[in-house]
Amino acid sequence: MTIAGEHGETDYGSATPEVILQIADEVPPEHRDAIRASVQTLARRSAETSKRAVEDTTTQTEQMTAMARPLHRLIEADADASEALAASNRPLDEYRPDTPTQEPAWPTVNLVEGKLPATELDFVASQVFGAPWHYQWQWHNGQPPTISSQDRTNGQIRMAVHADQNHNWSDVHGGFGVALRTDRVQAVAGRSLRRTDHTYFVHAGALGGNATVEGGMEMTALEDGRLLAFARDKRFRKRLTNGERETLDLHGWTTGEGIEVNWVMLPGRTYTFNVGAWVFGEAHGGVGTASIASARLHALVIALTAQFTD
Repeated sequence: MTIAGEHGETDYGSATPEVILQIADEVPPEHRDAIRASVQTLARRSAETSKRAVEDTTTQTEQMTAMARPLHRLIEADADASEALAASNRPLDEYRPDTPTQEPAWPTVNLVEGKLPATELDFVASQVFGAPWHYQWQWHNGQPPTISSQDRTNGQIRMAVHADQNHNWSDVHGGFGVALRTDRVQAVAGRSLRRTDHTYFVHAGALGGNATVEGGMEMTALEDGRLLAFARDKRFRKRLTNGERETLDLHGWTTGEGIEVNWVMLPGRTYTFNVGAWVFGEAHGGVGTASIASARLHALVIALTAQFTD
């Protein structure tokens, strides 16, 4: 199913992006409204955060380029300096955001379901969830991503963004979740097993330019669409300014950081436990120069574990 939000007329994207949500046929009807509300809440929260960040960076860039304009006029008056400035943009002409990168071999996953071994606290139990997930979603802010693909049947996520002079920011999110209910009050500790692989190319234009990429994974818990807990595992972030450039193209799966979400479940309500990935790119050119922020992330969601305590 598709949930389409209202699109605002701002320069920084909408605070209510379009959300693509797919719910498995076997999910009970009483869970579906809570799942829809949960994903909409997360999408709005993400859009508002991205909008504020881009507004702040845009203001800073305007100030830096204003200060750089007098220097640009001096450079243009000198033939050698002008040629050197033009040369700084030439390697960017060879970069293509749609150039396919090598896709790493997806790890083999063997998920063993069951309860934790018995402990002294016999009222502690856990439930392990694996693919296929109850539902999957995706949304973006700013420019559309170059890639956004989720497969709830195997837990694989693929996403990529590209930002430059014509498309100066893009923010994409996608992931999976499960719906839970309880017949008594229970405290829950939620964890997840995740792996990621990423690459990026970042170039900041001279004379006031900047470019930023970041990405990672996050977990959330919501009650009937109300956010209760949030944890983030940032896998990379790179911000460059004034002619700096960096490429990362090393493939290799890494295990996510040990993050956890905690909440309390009450009878008669639906709880959604989610894990997702995000990639963000933003580029602002300097005076007479271009910037690029391009990043790709592959993620594998192996398991979600909910540990219950009465």
